[in-house]
Amino acid sequence: MTRRSLLILLVVGGALPLGAALAVMGARSRTPSAYVAVPSEAGGAVASSPPSSNLDPPPGPPAPFRGMLDCRGLAPPAPDCAPSVGDAVTALVRAASGFTISGTRCTLLGLENTPGATAIEQAAQAVHNAATHDWSGRQVAERVAGQNSALRIAFCFGGEAATGLRHAALSLVHRMALPRSDLVALGTDPDAGIRAWLGDPSRWQDLKSHNAIPFHEQGYGRTKAIRAMIVDDMLVNLGQLVAVDTEWQPHITPFVGSLEIRRPIHSARTILCAASMDIGWLRCGAPAGIRPFTEENESVTVTEPFMFRTDSSRRECGGCHLGGGEPKAEETSSAAAQKDVAARRAALLRDVADQIKVLLHGGRAPGPDP
Repeated sequence: MTRRSLLILLVVGGALPLGAALAVMGARSRTPSAYVAVPSEAGGAVASSPPSSNLDPPPGPPAPFRGMLDCRGLAPPAPDCAPSVGDAVTALVRAASGFTISGTRCTLLGLENTPGATAIEQAAQAVHNAATHDWSGRQVAERVAGQNSALRIAFCFGGEAATGLRHAALSLVHRMALPRSDLVALGTDPDAGIRAWLGDPSRWQDLKSHNAIPFHEQGYGRTKAIRAMIVDDMLVNLGQLVAVDTEWQPHITPFVGSLEIRRPIHSARTILCAASMDIGWLRCGAPAGIRPFTEENESVTVTEPFMFRTDSSRRECGGCHLGGGEPKAEETSSAAAQKDVAARRAALLRDVADQIKVLLHGGRAPGPDP
């Protein structure tokens, strides 16, 4: 008999109060993964710590979202490929992947801290190796992903001890920059590969956000632009990577960094799917390079080259989606929703440009002033 079954019998028989049983079940934890700490903007000492996703979510109503991720029926088949992921590109991506959805600009897996010496040294080594790497032969998506990672390091590694790292990361952003004309030519429509997940864009209905900054956009230094949509019976948050051109101007690119899906949208029996661009999967030709997080791969470590560890936000997911709560965006006319999307994206780009100006002013990064 499992411990959960025993607790249920004790409650039914009156031998154990319900609150005590729930506390016991909520206290159970899985073996934590080894995570290397990276910083956010706020102050404080850093310490290596497992993400909160390795703990069971608090008890809730029967059968709704309980912290599990399930992309079955949505995710295309995994690529039959074993790419090399031990190079400067993947190391840079890993150095910037430790942030999570939060109400603050930069948040490390739900913690508030600034970098310790080890975290700074590891990130600095990744930035240095990427700066000496030949990016000319890389596909555009991989180059944008690498630059986006460097930008997040520049924005989110706070504290005086990381001053040199921020300067080096911003220099790398410029080194990896594409001309403005190249980024404009890419457009902003999401990578066509995402249709393998969401179907034809004609079925996508944009939503108008209740928040000036969408919640799923926060925690990452605003280095990805979120598009909230209804697709059939699914609530979708699609995160597109921000890139910076050779003149220091930011752009929203077609490349999808993250994908979160809640289905059915109005049901109390909510199922959540979370996925991220994985550089290895991108190299193997997976649609948009997107790899799902599932219960089978929930123990993935920082050695995996994911752009965004959105699997780390399961407790936060439960705060909004447990029991099928209403989305933080509203259905409206297509024209109004598209106008809202355009306005929020313009605000994001202004914010990113302002962050770059602040860093350039203090760090004297190479290239023209914005």
